[in-house]
Amino acid sequence: MGEAKKNIEQMRANFIKMMERWMFEPTEWEAQMVAEIFELQAYEVERLPADILAYMKMKPQECHANCAFMEREDPDQLIKHVVGWSFIDNNFVLHSVILQHGKLTCVTPAPDHIKGPITFIPDEKLSWKDEGNGLRTWHRAGRQIGPGLRPNPESTIEACKRKIALLNTDMHPFDAMMMA
Repeated sequence: MGEAKKNIEQMRANFIKMMERWMFEPTEWEAQMVAEIFELQAYEVERLPADILAYMKMKPQECHANCAFMEREDPDQLIKHVVGWSFIDNNFVLHSVILQHGKLTCVTPAPDHIKGPITFIPDEKLSWKDEGNGLRTWHRAGRQIGPGLRPNPESTIEACKRKIALLNTDMHPFDAMMMA
C-alpha cells in the first residue's frame, strides 16, 4: 500500500473513532449540563491568522495545550487560559482560548474550510485532571466529560451513524465527513 493510501486509511479510521466517541448513551446528567451551558454567556471569538499561528508553532486540535503554553510562557503574565465550549455541529465541544487585554482570542489553527469567528462559551465549572504522560481528563460537576455534550443526543447519534456508513465506503474520508 502506498503512503498516500495509508494516510487516507488512517484518516478514515480516525474519523470513525471520533464518531464512535459521540455515540454514548444519553443521561439525565448530560441534559442538566446542557441546560446549564445554554444559560451561560456566549461570545464571538476571532482566531489569529493562520500565518501567525504557524509562526507561533500552535498545533491543530491542541487548543488546551496551546492556551496553557501561552499562559505559562507569557513573560508579562497578561495572558489567561480560558476553558469552555464551542458550539460545533449542534454539540458543545470542549475548547480553550486565551484572554488578553480583555479580549478572548482563539490561538488554535482550524481546518481550511472553517472561516470566521467561533462561538465560545466560557465555563468556570470545567476542570481538568492530569492523568500523567500529558493526558488530561475533563470534568464538570464532578463527572468526567468525553468529547463534549449533546443538546440532542439522538440526532447526534444518528448523524454519527450516517457518517460512519459513508466512511465505510470508497468515498474519500474528508468528503464523507462533509456530506453526512
